[in-house]
Amino acid sequence: MTFENNNKPLAPRLMIKHLAGIIPIAESISRFKMPWHDVLMPLGENYFLIHKSIYDCALAGCETIWLVCPRDIEPLLRKIVGDFIEDPVYHLRFHAPKEKRHEQKKFIPIYYVPIAPKDYKRRESLIWSLIYGAFVANSISTSISGWLKPESFFITFPFNIIHSDSILRKNRILLSSNKKVLFVNDKNHSILDGEYFPFVCSMKDIRFARKKFHRISTREIDKFSDKKGEVVFINDKGYEFQKMNKLPRPERWSGRWLEPKDVLEFNMEDVVRLPIEDFSRILSWTDYQACLSNFTFDRPELFNFGGQLQKIAAD
Repeated sequence: MTFENNNKPLAPRLMIKHLAGIIPIAESISRFKMPWHDVLMPLGENYFLIHKSIYDCALAGCETIWLVCPRDIEPLLRKIVGDFIEDPVYHLRFHAPKEKRHEQKKFIPIYYVPIAPKDYKRRESLIWSLIYGAFVANSISTSISGWLKPESFFITFPFNIIHSDSILRKNRILLSSNKKVLFVNDKNHSILDGEYFPFVCSMKDIRFARKKFHRISTREIDKFSDKKGEVVFINDKGYEFQKMNKLPRPERWSGRWLEPKDVLEFNMEDVVRLPIEDFSRILSWTDYQACLSNFTFDRPELFNFGGQLQKIAAD
């Protein structure tokens, strides 16, 4: 439906919806084999990988940011990152009168979503963290008000750094326009090809990904076997209760090792592709060394990482 005012279409800025940023970091593997979590690898002085992902979400125009993390490091991340980040676009509006600039500041809340205990060491992977975080963001926002329901999700990973901030800033309206967006490299590779580039999808895509995840992943019981188990009990009505065929331990809960490319599927006719020219892939210690040797990272001084919001209630 197109809304018109005086026979003129509304400006695209007025059609922007709620874009929720999802940063999945809960997974079963450690890429750098350090005592701390991989997202706490430093890029600069008091500046970590997780900071860069949150900064990208703010540049992309996210109204909320949801950080899906392991339960044991959630207090540490909250201490380092904080509860909010200031929107860089509103912060840099120097054309506003100096005495009113503080009134135009916009703060983006950061919510921490610990992975569910039932999924710990079972489904703990980036793709499941992505799915779980999107469902939690949608459920909590909708329970507060239907007007807060996320229309789309901006998914970003700390393991692929975009060095040019302009691509996110210039396409801010596009990313919030309910369109599916894939960031691609010069070879046209995206998250669907194993690259940890950001992308934008809808809740419908997340639901489809969850169904496929459950379909292709294993649990403790062999659900793919046609072999009937041993009958252990027959009740008064003649129903047979069979012993379940359990998988060998290495084959159980295969969702821990699934990658986003194994689960995500999009209708490519509806996808907008945004090329990335300058980026760094950080999936190993060698990649990390190459990134720091070629680029210098400065912690943005304009943003109050570590800021805490006042509590309104306590358990």
